[in-house]
Amino acid sequence: MGDRDEGRAAHPSGAGRAAEVTVAVDTRTAATARSFVTATLHSWGLGGPVGAAAAVVDQFVEAARRQGSPLVDVRVCRTGAGVRVEVIERSHPPTDDLATGAEGPTAEVLDGLSNAWGCLAIGSASCLWADIPRGA
Repeated sequence: MGDRDEGRAAHPSGAGRAAEVTVAVDTRTAATARSFVTATLHSWGLGGPVGAAAAVVDQFVEAARRQGSPLVDVRVCRTGAGVRVEVIERSHPPTDDLATGAEGPTAEVLDGLSNAWGCLAIGSASCLWADIPRGA
């Protein structure tokens, strides 16, 4: 089971490469985000965590859609242990509902796919993040 961090401070974005895309939130957003994450990881030669990273970004984008976010930033960062996947909602600060419970991704799914995950404040925005191991 992964460690859950609900801190409300800046987080380390990890070392190494990073890629980001801004996506309008609609019914196609999850598919767009999954495609971006998959293509990015393949371009970096990281096929191992693709399935887990795509499933996590799907959960995060769905949480953003339920919150009514008009835009999200989807970011993938290469780390020493694997990858970090982030979905940043610029228009909503973190709430307890965002990362857990009926209004957010289920803890069981995130715990099963990541080493650690959480929801952090970045100014007036919120960042859902998860660290996916290289061999996930």
